[in-house]
Amino acid sequence: MYGGAPTAVATIGAPVAEYRGDVMRPMLQAVGAFVGGLVAIAAAIGIFLAGFIGTANIVLIFLGVLLIILAVALLVQAAGSFGKRATVHQFGLTLKRGSQVDNIPWDDITQYLAYPVQPRTTGLSRRSTANAKPTMRYVIVRRNGQRIGLLGYQRLKELVDTIERETGARLYPQLVATYRSGRPLPFGPFLIGQQGIAQGQALLPWNQVAGERILNGLLMIDRQGAPVSMSAPLAQLPNTRVTLALIDAIRAGQV
Repeated sequence: MYGGAPTAVATIGAPVAEYRGDVMRPMLQAVGAFVGGLVAIAAAIGIFLAGFIGTANIVLIFLGVLLIILAVALLVQAAGSFGKRATVHQFGLTLKRGSQVDNIPWDDITQYLAYPVQPRTTGLSRRSTANAKPTMRYVIVRRNGQRIGLLGYQRLKELVDTIERETGARLYPQLVATYRSGRPLPFGPFLIGQQGIAQGQALLPWNQVAGERILNGLLMIDRQGAPVSMSAPLAQLPNTRVTLALIDAIRAGQV
């Protein structure tokens, strides 16, 4: 599966695919939130004019204000997507955000993170968002330490899958070389070494590693005969897919 500094576009090759900022989705969501806010406030006023004054009025007004604030935030997000563009090239990536343009070779990306984030809740919205689907966050980290979030693009999953595939193909040989050298390989809170996988003071030898799985935003590493031995949030684990490919290769005796 897997086998610097800003640079000129010519050095990252010809463009292959383009991904524009997603403007329509937050705009439509903003309209829906704004209308919902107005309806909630109008309902509160209607109840008040009908002679009923109580907790329902306060709740509806509070909900209406929250929805209108949400609508404003979504409009700001939509405005930020104007002019946003990501272009995949043969040997790298161009990210345009307003007047800022970054030309990033694939080998300048040292980390790729993908992790779920639960929606923020308030006392009134906690019940309705308890079963809401988490939002995925995607982040790349360059050699100079610059972190760039990937958000608000059309066909975002296609874009981040391409980034993960291209960076993984270049990172995998480096991971293999580090492992073969005998040096421990950091993987978030884990250390991968020739003796096994360590987390803190605990060491799980390779012959006791039963497998890995991802559940509810956590990477779980299973021990033979036990459901879970080690776990960590995906938000702490860069280059998850390519590192898991290395772990599988080690367990299979291919490295």
